[in-house]
Amino acid sequence: MDKKKSFISLTILLMLIATIACDISFAGDQSEEDAGRQLTMVALQQTQTAMAKPPEPEDAPPPEPSEPEDDADDDDDQPASNENCYYSKWTGAETILDGTKFDPGDSFVKSWTLRNEGTCEWTTDFRMVFEDGDQMGGPNSVYLTHNVKTGDTYTVEIPMTAPSSDGDYTDRVQVTWDAAGGATSYEVYRATSAGGAKTKIGTPSSTSFDDTGIVVGTTYTYWVKACNTWVCSDYSGADDGHAGLAAPQLIYPTDGSVVKDWKPPFEWNASSGAIEYKLQVDDDSDFSSPLIDITTGGTSYTPTSPLADGTYSWRVRASDGAGTWSNYSDVWVVTVDVFKIYLPIILKP
Repeated sequence: MDKKKSFISLTILLMLIATIACDISFAGDQSEEDAGRQLTMVALQQTQTAMAKPPEPEDAPPPEPSEPEDDADDDDDQPASNENCYYSKWTGAETILDGTKFDPGDSFVKSWTLRNEGTCEWTTDFRMVFEDGDQMGGPNSVYLTHNVKTGDTYTVEIPMTAPSSDGDYTDRVQVTWDAAGGATSYEVYRATSAGGAKTKIGTPSSTSFDDTGIVVGTTYTYWVKACNTWVCSDYSGADDGHAGLAAPQLIYPTDGSVVKDWKPPFEWNASSGAIEYKLQVDDDSDFSSPLIDITTGGTSYTPTSPLADGTYSWRVRASDGAGTWSNYSDVWVVTVDVFKIYLPIILKP
C-alpha cells in the first residue's frame, strides 16, 4: 500500500545443485571452513558404501600377504575426496547491493560471482537454485551455461522485478502510513470503492495493519484516522489495495520426467481469483525466447506444433484479467524423447 519508493533487501540464498546428486551449499556471509563443512556428497558416500568389503566369515583363513603395488603412476586416477570435490566460495562480487532503491515494478538483473575451489569441474548439469528470501519474480533455478574448472569463477545473473506496492501478499492487504504527531492509536477503514460505505476494520497502535478479511481479485479502498485518548482526526486520503494471486502449482509433465510424446499436454492447478494463465515453454532455462508463450483461460494446454526431441523448461503464472499477475510457478524440466522407427533396408533379392 505504501506508494513511496521501496528499499529492496536482496536476501537471496542460492545453492548449486548437480543433477548427479552432488550438492554444494554456499552463502555470502559464511567462512570457507563453514562452507566446506556443509558440503555433502551423496553420490560419493553411496559409492563408498557400495565399495565397502563385507565382513569375512569367522572361520575364513587369513588373506595371503601380497606385495605392495607401486601406484605412484595412478595418482591422477584416484577419485577426489568427499571433502574437496565440489566446493564453492563467493568472491564478494555482486551487483545491486542491499539498500538499492527502485520504483515498484522496476526490472533489474542481480548477479553473484562464485569461484570453484573444489577439485572437481562444474558442468552444465549444475544449476543455481533459489532457496530462501524474496524471489522478486526471479526464476526458481538457472543452469550453468558452461563448464567451470577448478579455480575459475562463474557469474550467475538473475532477472528480478521490484515488488509493487499492491498485491505483495496472496492472503491479505497490508496497509501502512506515516506516524501522526500526538497519536497514540489509529483507526483503519475499508470500502469496496472510493464512494462506498466505510467500515472500521482495525484499531492498531502501530503504523501498519494487515487486512486478512479480503477476497482475492477484489480491489478495496482504505482510509486511516489518527487518535489519542480524547479525539480522532479526520479521514486520511484514500488509497486502493488488493491481494496478489497465488502462483499456480504445476501438475504434468512432472519435473525431471521423460515423455514419449512430441505434443505433451501441460497441466497445472487453478489459482484462486485467476481467470487466465500464461504458459511458457523454452529450450533455454532463462526463458529468453520461449517456444510456447500463450495465454489461456484453462488450466491445461496441448502444443499445436510438435516439440523436437530435447530438454525443455516450463512455467505458468496467473492473472485476474485486470492487469494483476502472480509470480511464476516453480520451473519444471521435461525431456521429450520419442522412440523412432526407422525404415527397413531390403537385403534380398
